Parts: sequence; structure tokens; C-alpha cells
Amino acid sequence: MILGIDPSTSCGFAVLRPNGTRVQSGAWDLEPSADEGSGSRFLKLHDRLDGIFRTWPKIERVAYEAPERLKNRNAVFAVVGLTTHVESWCERNGLEYAEFRPKDVKAAAGLGDRADKVEMIAAAERVWAPHSIVTDDEADALFVALALLKEGR
Repeated sequence: MILGIDPSTSCGFAVLRPNGTRVQSGAWDLEPSADEGSGSRFLKLHDRLDGIFRTWPKIERVAYEAPERLKNRNAVFAVVGLTTHVESWCERNGLEYAEFRPKDVKAAAGLGDRADKVEMIAAAERVWAPHSIVTDDEADALFVALALLKEGR
């Protein structure tokens, strides 16, 4: 099984079987509450990753979307930090992992480099119908996992 991650404060996740069938997907809210420090998003991520691995222990590989062209300083720290935590979690659990650029994720969706969030959601709903895709983060996670499957890493 493959775990796809779109690392952000609204963190998309997707579990796919080796044939590309969707097992589970969605988005985790990692936003710190008013009484939490910014580092709590990393603890929440580890908790969610541990939970998904307990539920689907046959996950063998993880794919995540690499951060690119972030404009907001806080977003840069959050996304780069989350990416680093995904990698360390994979190392701790002995899982292979790979990063994919946004253009590669969009290519896995059959879309061009400039595809927007609405197009990504629509593409995911076509591929994984009748499942309704709630956020672009979920769509990105599904396609980053599919990118790994298509590449055969």
C-alpha cells in the first residue's frame, strides 16, 4: 500500500492499493489551537501518521508533495517542517519515501502545470468516483500517491 501526503496545515492524506484503488483519504487539520505553540502541528502530524499506520499496517511506501514557491514566511516554516517530519516518521518506521514536485502531481492527474485547485478536485472525483473529494489537499494526496505508483519507485 502507498500513503500519499500533501503536507500543509490542512494536510491531505491518501492510502492507495498497488493497483491505484482508493482505500482511505481526507485532510487532517493540523492548525495549532490558541493555547498551543506552533510546534504542536508536528505532534498532531505524527499522531495522525501513527494512527493511519496502525489502521493500515501494510503501508510500505510514502509519497509527499514537495514544497514549492511558498510566499508566506509562516507557510514556509510550517510546510518545510511538516515535510521534514514526514521523512523522519518514515525513517523511524522503516518506510521508503519519495517527494514529487507539484508539476509531477498535476501530471499524475492528467493535467497541465497550471491546473488549479478546482481542476485537481474534479480530476480526483473522476478517477475515484463515486467518492466525493472534500479539499484540494485530499486531491493532491491522492495524486501524489498515484504518481509514486505510476513511477514504480
